[in-house]
Amino acid sequence: MTKQNLTIDLLCKEAGLFAADESAHDEPSLYGVTDGKAVGTYLEHKFQRNLSVDQSRTADFQTTSGLRKILENNGNTDDVIAFFSERMLPVDEIQALELAEKVISNPPEIGYLTISNALQWRLQYSRVIQEAGIVLGISKVY
Repeated sequence: MTKQNLTIDLLCKEAGLFAADESAHDEPSLYGVTDGKAVGTYLEHKFQRNLSVDQSRTADFQTTSGLRKILENNGNTDDVIAFFSERMLPVDEIQALELAEKVISNPPEIGYLTISNALQWRLQYSRVIQEAGIVLGISKVY
């Protein structure tokens, strides 16, 4: 089966079908869960597994723009690893080196989400909402 491109109309249709399907059955893994964020995260991940979406603009804005600046200034793996350390990315030395090599060989597109590296990573959507319909790859949903 070939994958269909995801359009705004198709996303809205799929979200409606997903909501109807999820409303029609019990979800034992959520019994007794009182944390609304946990429920939302569970359903968000389940919905994402049902879709096959373009992820080229879903990275952190500050991280991707910082990495691109390092590369534009002829940065090397040591520079990228130092940047990871400054951003307190949760990677060990081996993972940092592997990721730095990937970044150098395949620079990331600028992402438009904001990630807060606190006790847990939280996404903030104001930048992507602001850029929707302006930046290629970020669609405005009406």
